[in-house]
Amino acid sequence: MEDIDSVYLSTSCKNNGTSNARGIIGIHIDTDNKISCSKVIDDNTITNQKLDLLSIKYILDNFINNKSMNIYSRSEYAINCITVWSIKWRENNWKTSSNKKVIKRWKDVKLLIIDEVSMLDAAYFDKVEAIARELRRSNEPFGGVQVVLTGDLLQLPPVNEGSNKKKRIFESSAWKNCVCECIALHEVFRQSDHKFIEILTAIRVGAQTEEVLDFMESVSRPVEYDSESGPVNLYATRAKTDYHNQTKLSEIDSESKTFTADDTYGKSSKSAISTLEQCPAATVLEVKIGAQVMLIKNLTKDLVNGTVGVVTKFTKPINLPDTQEKSLVNYGLDLEPIPIVRFTLADGRVFTRPMSRQVWETNLPGGELVAARSQIPLILAWAVTIHKSQGQTIQRLKVDLSNVFESGQVYTAVSRAVSADSLEVIGFNPQTISADRVSLEFCIDNDLL
Repeated sequence: MEDIDSVYLSTSCKNNGTSNARGIIGIHIDTDNKISCSKVIDDNTITNQKLDLLSIKYILDNFINNKSMNIYSRSEYAINCITVWSIKWRENNWKTSSNKKVIKRWKDVKLLIIDEVSMLDAAYFDKVEAIARELRRSNEPFGGVQVVLTGDLLQLPPVNEGSNKKKRIFESSAWKNCVCECIALHEVFRQSDHKFIEILTAIRVGAQTEEVLDFMESVSRPVEYDSESGPVNLYATRAKTDYHNQTKLSEIDSESKTFTADDTYGKSSKSAISTLEQCPAATVLEVKIGAQVMLIKNLTKDLVNGTVGVVTKFTKPINLPDTQEKSLVNYGLDLEPIPIVRFTLADGRVFTRPMSRQVWETNLPGGELVAARSQIPLILAWAVTIHKSQGQTIQRLKVDLSNVFESGQVYTAVSRAVSADSLEVIGFNPQTISADRVSLEFCIDNDLL
């Protein structure tokens, strides 16, 4: 691609409502017009505004390089498109990256694995695919990178923004162009009771059968646990979750310790703030001795995301044996007391572990830092939202379904349990068992049930 400073854009649209409607995009590069090109669009739905949009896309696809460029047009609409679209595209690094290490990383990658794809919307997936093609300078799907998508499309859908309902990942252009085979994995590892698995399978597809309803009634009873840790309560809303946790914490008559996150922003503070709002680690974590907590990061093969324990004491890393926890000097927090947590697993094994700070880092698909957070990898775990629980295995589970509002939410919640014996359900309404119709039809058509 040549070093280009400016692009001069002109368009002409002729549409009389017939099949002969035509739009022409004319592009002149630099003032001496030494290079020029044109593109003819035959489309009986073409309008001036649609043609302007197409022309901007054509420039983005063919002429934008790794530096700033001036785009000139007589069309005010096109200029507005450039202002709100192409500039934002460049600011968010969706189209190109000048970071050589990032580009090399994209060029070297052979396999990209994306998990929990039910929550990934179509627009975002399209953006990632476009980045891969651009940075690898290849028109192959994902720039020739092999892509493996994993997850259950009948679990939680993408989180909508206001009244705008986001499309599912399989409705994206990238899915149609990139995904050549769908494979259903049928072996269940979280649960071993075949009857329980059959019930969960029925709930997954939204079946309100007599067998399902009888089961839900049978688990609507209190459960007594031998462990010092009580059940994790799942709620549909954050407000109920926060209220439950703060109420339980206030009942403990001991001094609390507060841990404030150490946040690092990338170039855009607005993007960083938005990203950190989605971080599983809290901005401020308050715990006490005796508090029930959940691990929110995989630390070992036994201590994984979702493991529940109890805070037993606080200690300074300086008092610990020569372990990784002493490396807290990297964060300038070497004198900070950290919690010691006793985790009791379902098989009875007990692990006591000091909880040092961990880092959560989010990068743009090109690799540039958006934001990073250093925090103790715990959350209060008397209660958790259903959305936050997706992907977790919870040994002792109590689910409140009274405020369920989304398809797949009941299935996602009850399927966190390892067995029916350790599951308690309250607030159940049969009408809340539902599966998203579009996702269900897709799964049926592609043998994914």
